[in-house]
Amino acid sequence: MRTIGRGLSALLKICLMLNMPRAMSKSAFHAHRSLLHRCALTVARDSVNRAAAATRAANQGSEHPEEIVITADGTWMQRGFTSLFGVFTAISWLTVLVVDTAVLSKVCAQSQGRLCLQEDCGDSNST
Repeated sequence: MRTIGRGLSALLKICLMLNMPRAMSKSAFHAHRSLLHRCALTVARDSVNRAAAATRAANQGSEHPEEIVITADGTWMQRGFTSLFGVFTAISWLTVLVVDTAVLSKVCAQSQGRLCLQEDCGDSNST
């Protein structure tokens, strides 16, 4: 259900409409969701590490092998200045593999969920 942007309540409604038994309890749903989240993070981290290693290997013959050329792209969740969350992706120019990603946030963890108003705050641009 998370792949279509819905949660437990949507799953229960679908089961009810199809006259099926209740799919799972709330705690089981959250346990499965947490497990899938951890697995997705592990796969993403491994993928980025393999891409970085491939980029370093492909760049060994260059004059400065420690420097790689990337193309960067980012977007915010909504247009304008109202969005609080966004994403950033760095792609190797040589291998066309994603070498880094970041989730950006205007919400500061140090400010307990409020917008960060300090320019020098360490949490002002990342979660």
